[in-house]
Amino acid sequence: MTTPIGTAVSGIGAANAWLNAAADDVANANDGTSPNGPIHPAQHVQTAPAPSGGVAVTGVVRGGDVDLVQGMTEMIVAERSIQANAVTIERSVEAFNSLLSAGDESSIETSA
Repeated sequence: MTTPIGTAVSGIGAANAWLNAAADDVANANDGTSPNGPIHPAQHVQTAPAPSGGVAVTGVVRGGDVDLVQGMTEMIVAERSIQANAVTIERSVEAFNSLLSAGDESSIETSA
C-alpha cells in the first residue's frame, strides 16, 4: 500500500536528482567544446513509476549541448516539485495527528 508520505518522499528524491543535474549543467555551461564534442554534455534524469508507488530515478543520460534557459527552467520546476511534495508531507502529518487526537477525544468522552 502506498502512503502519501512515501509517494511525496519519492517525489522529493526524483526532484532532487533533477535539480542537481540541472544545477550541474548550468554551472558548467561555459566549459566549451573539444574536438570530441561538448566538455560538459547536458544531463537528463530518467524516472519511472516505483513498484511500491511514487517515482524512482532510473538513471542519468548525458548528451547534447547545455541549454541555459532549459537548465534554469528545470531548476525552477524541480524546486516547485520539492515544495509541493513537502506540503504533501506536512498535510499528511497534520491529518494523521488529527486522527490521533480525535481518537483520544472520543475515548475520553465515552468513559465520562
